[in-house]
Order: sequence, then C-alpha cells, then structure tokens
Amino acid sequence: MMSKSNDANRIVNNYTTASMGTGFIPIPFVDQIALMGIQRKMLHELVKLYELPFSKDISQSIIRMLLNTLLSSQMIKAVFGSVIKFIPVVGTTIGGLSTSIFNGASTYAIGQILIQHFESGGTLLNFKPEKIKKDLKIKFKEGKQKAKDLV
Repeated sequence: MMSKSNDANRIVNNYTTASMGTGFIPIPFVDQIALMGIQRKMLHELVKLYELPFSKDISQSIIRMLLNTLLSSQMIKAVFGSVIKFIPVVGTTIGGLSTSIFNGASTYAIGQILIQHFESGGTLLNFKPEKIKKDLKIKFKEGKQKAKDLV
C-alpha cells in the first residue's frame, strides 16, 4: 500500500484545529460531546483515505477508549476546564482555553496513532488500544504544544 501519510496528516491537522473550537462551547460537558463527534468524523475520513472498511460501532468504541486513556491521565485538567465554565466571563475564558488545548492535543494524538496503525497495514478490526498507551501519551504531548502554538 502506498503511503498516504501526507494526506492523513492534513486531515488530522484540520480536525485538530476544529476540535479546539469546541473548547469554547460555554456549556460544560457539551464540549466533550462535540469533541467526540469531531474525532469520529476524523476517524471516518482516515478510514476512507486508507480505503478500509468502516464500522460506526467499532469507530465509536475506539475513539471512546483512546479518549478515556487520555482523560485518565489528564482527568483533573479536563474536568476543571469544563466545570470552570460555570463562572461567568473569567471561568468561560480560562475553561475555554484549557479545554481548547486539551481537545486539540487529544485529537492530534488520536489522529497520529491512527495514521501509524493504518500505515502499518492495520484496520479498525485489529486495533489494540492497550498496546499504544505510551505512544498516545507522547503524541498527546506533541499535540499539546501544537495546540498552544495555534492559540
């Protein structure tokens, strides 16, 4: 299979930027629902790019598992970013920024992990989230810097 990583990286970068916008949704936790939708759409585009079979159920499960892996290590920051939005003006701004950075970084990390998996010949059916935890955290750090640069 010919490498499609340039196109895949373009997709991930576009969705990273889009997901950062969800951080500024002023209603707590609605931002996370919107984030999952954006990440599922990104996964769908990547699957299409790599000409792989798509399964809505499997893709939702993969996104949920990857997001939960990131949230478990970043839980306090993620919850704080969403809950602080209850405080008018200042809370909305601070919460929006921190949530925006988390959302961008997590989308970038998930996208990069998926690219690695698909480039190595993987599919949705043989994706093993437990095997990529370390790589996911590394990609999250890269994504965090990328998101901060975009802000």
